[in-house]
Amino acid sequence: MIKKTEDDIMKNWETIEAPLVSICCIAYNHENYIEEAIDSFLIQETNFPFEIIIHDDASTDNTVDKIKVYRKKYPQLIKTILQVENQFSQGKNPMRLLNEKSKGKYIAICEGDDYWIDAGKLQKQIDLMSQNPDCDMSFHAAEIYLNKNKHGKITGKHVNGNKIFSTSEVILGGGSFCPTASLIYRNGLFSPRPSYFDNAPVGDYFTQITGSLNGGLLYIDQVMSVYRQGVPGSWSSSMVESIDKVEKWSHDTLLSLNDLNIYLDKKYQNEIQQRISDHYYFMSLYYLKNGMHEKFKKSIETSFNLYKLDSITYHLCYSFRSFHSFPKLIKYLRKIKALLK
Repeated sequence: MIKKTEDDIMKNWETIEAPLVSICCIAYNHENYIEEAIDSFLIQETNFPFEIIIHDDASTDNTVDKIKVYRKKYPQLIKTILQVENQFSQGKNPMRLLNEKSKGKYIAICEGDDYWIDAGKLQKQIDLMSQNPDCDMSFHAAEIYLNKNKHGKITGKHVNGNKIFSTSEVILGGGSFCPTASLIYRNGLFSPRPSYFDNAPVGDYFTQITGSLNGGLLYIDQVMSVYRQGVPGSWSSSMVESIDKVEKWSHDTLLSLNDLNIYLDKKYQNEIQQRISDHYYFMSLYYLKNGMHEKFKKSIETSFNLYKLDSITYHLCYSFRSFHSFPKLIKYLRKIKALLK
């Protein structure tokens, strides 16, 4: 826990009225990470007021106890929503509740296993969003950590210098275009909530698209957060446990993409069709890896018929789709690649 008091944090605020920014944090079994996340909120140096709202989705470890310690020390800054029953497992999105509780003009997102690494993050993003009033959302690059180890890799850096990305570019960029812990958007952006969220198994991708629809998505060319991979119990970790889960995720994702196309009056139909093709290609590789040859063949053919992607590996998969020894060939090539390293 940092040593700053509430007075230390609030001393440069030009007003102590309603918060300009609501920092929204979703936590679930993040006892090993939540303190780092909250500390990264509290070190923010701003000339405007902000609030911190933490939603714990009925954690079964010591996450809630740690959150309560912070709430006691920073009662004016930290508000909590502590569930006794897990909401996500009931199909309820905690982020919707956080949006409803937020008082700020802007909402900043950071999940409990990620954190910010720049004390000026909020001030920089809000200043630039104020200078670009047509942009409803902004983001920046992030470092990737695998568990506690630094990868040395950066995600979300697409160009040198700040840029406003179009909706077309965001759609084609896919779900990892923006690191989630980098996002700030205008409060009310999702009211009413667009219908294409109804079937979305993961909302990040569609959140980014929604944020770009008015005046594009504002990119700030700085690394100001950490994205942690491989966290036990995370959505990505749970996905590898079951083929049924992956197929359910795939089915719902395709429904949402089709819903998006209809919602946008097919204005971005070509881009969405390319993303659907890419999704089928992803599933074909998943089936290939798991030795499910017929599903691999069907998925790569569906992708190829929808939109032909520009990738040597992609065309190789399609060309050898009926060759039943193809999975063995792939394994053989991987062994050769490993030996050459």
